[in-house]
Amino acid sequence: MYKIFQNILFISILSINLIVLIATNFALAKELKLESEILSAPCFSCHGSQGVSVGAIPSLAGYDLDTFKKIMNLMSQRGSEFTIMGRIASGYSSKEIERLADYFSSLKSP
Repeated sequence: MYKIFQNILFISILSINLIVLIATNFALAKELKLESEILSAPCFSCHGSQGVSVGAIPSLAGYDLDTFKKIMNLMSQRGSEFTIMGRIASGYSSKEIERLADYFSSLKSP
């Protein structure tokens, strides 16, 4: 009887830990998405609402993840060659560029 009680207690504790872990990961994912949305907000003034441009400036929604990172890192490193975007890109850290790439690549392309 004691062994059964031990097993039930162990399974209960394990289940609670699993629930806490899932809830924590969900909250973290939600927080990262919100941070990415906030980080990307300045882009919308030129690249259109939700990254979908209606003019000559390219849309960012659905942009290839690796291409986005390469272009942003290049503009960041060689800023003066890229007029406005060079100055803007140089204000982002590598981690922020990665988050922007993740965010824009997750959006539906026009």
